[in-house]
Amino acid sequence: MVDWLRADFGLAVVELRAAGGSDSAAQVWQAVTADGARYAVKWTSGGSAAGILLPATLALRGMPVHLRTVGGAWWSDRDGRRLSVAGWVAGRSGVDWEGVGDLLRRLHAVPVDAGPTLPADDGARRAVDAVALVESRLATADDPVGREAAEHWRAIGPRVSAAVALAEAHPPVAVPVICHGDPHLGNVVLSAEGPVLVDWDDAVVAAPERDLALLLGGMGRFGARTDRERGRLLDGYGSQPDEGRLTFYRCVRAVEDAGLWLADALDTGAPADERSRALAIARDVAAPGGLLPLALEPL
Repeated sequence: MVDWLRADFGLAVVELRAAGGSDSAAQVWQAVTADGARYAVKWTSGGSAAGILLPATLALRGMPVHLRTVGGAWWSDRDGRRLSVAGWVAGRSGVDWEGVGDLLRRLHAVPVDAGPTLPADDGARRAVDAVALVESRLATADDPVGREAAEHWRAIGPRVSAAVALAEAHPPVAVPVICHGDPHLGNVVLSAEGPVLVDWDDAVVAAPERDLALLLGGMGRFGARTDRERGRLLDGYGSQPDEGRLTFYRCVRAVEDAGLWLADALDTGAPADERSRALAIARDVAAPGGLLPLALEPL
């Protein structure tokens, strides 16, 4: 990785440390160069390249600032994945709820054609595809982790079906806007200048509730958990969301998360520790306070 960063971005990296994250399609590091500068390095096959082009093109306050490669591109291709570099955003603890709401308000007010062409939201198809992926792997994962994953899938099956049905009952009919796509608190950094949204791989054109659903009670500890926090977020956002569309996006995300993590747990070609971790995350999705029970609260 250090050699790639030197060759592709001209960075003389002297320290590279993993920066966490729970995206199985991506790896993130903090890189420190010889002159002490810090950068966020991402190597990913997830989302779309528009997730790099959007913040680079709009340069909206609250977006990370990306570096170009030595050839002038916004990323390089390495082993089938996109390698990108952005300035490291130093943050502090705490959440500026009004600031996060204001950041989303400003993002959603940007004309859709002001940036690169973004994928259109595919709605309930994401949930249906996640369920199909799990079902396709159930028969082949006949080992301890696979059997545990299959048992868990059978246990949550009725709730998954209920979430899919609830999503289908609330299709998101709305004027689409530019959305971050995954703005939970794990992707919000509170900098000295205010909140910054990172990880734009899932940038999409969708109803504004695509973003708001994850913060208004749809992500457990990764979103607002009290009426006061939700009120401050909406004060910053400046308008009220549509409850039906919130329900739709919560249900889609809950099924998608439960399904994709279980599919990873059922992937017999993956290392055992990664499969066990994926199963633990899938269980969290369905546990009290997790995405699935939160999504089903309207029932």
